[in-house]
Amino acid sequence: RGVQDSDPVLLAVGTKAHQKGFDRLLRWWVPLAQRHPNLQLVIVGLDSRPYHGRNQQEDLRRLLQPKSPLLQRLHFPGRVGNIADWYRRSQLFVLSSRYEGFPNVLLEAMATGSCCVAANCPQGPADLITNDVNGRLLAVDASDRQWIQSLDALLKDPGMRQRLANAAISVRERYAPERLCGQMLDALEEVTTRA
Repeated sequence: RGVQDSDPVLLAVGTKAHQKGFDRLLRWWVPLAQRHPNLQLVIVGLDSRPYHGRNQQEDLRRLLQPKSPLLQRLHFPGRVGNIADWYRRSQLFVLSSRYEGFPNVLLEAMATGSCCVAANCPQGPADLITNDVNGRLLAVDASDRQWIQSLDALLKDPGMRQRLANAAISVRERYAPERLCGQMLDALEEVTTRA
């Protein structure tokens, strides 16, 4: 059974399962899936080709019991060309990363108008999200219980999800190419006038 139009979706995106903390996300999703009977977990970007000799999809599936009914609610569409559709389709976008450079997937999700929840890991998420204003930030070392409670509260509160999603779109202006180009030119001018 694939993802149905009426199914709520928890979405994550990335190609490196360990960095993105997909094992942690899977741990949080299991109790949420028991509370929300149709909740699907969709992880876009992981394909079935080996990464450092490992099949990352299979490694994650093995974290569930072999005959768990949840296996049918865990989806790996691989690398897709319609990522914006997935962002718009999800109830929550979750960045469960242990570390980041600059989280482009978080920027994309916010710009698409997704309600985003992110680990406040080193580099990036706090540059994009102001907690409970345009998304939700949890400490990178927050407990499983804290993550589950936060995600569960948002799944139960469509009004809050919509408020955070609406505010998230402001990243489009903050990171617009024209604005970034102008900031770069101003910085270069300042450096050259000092020389």
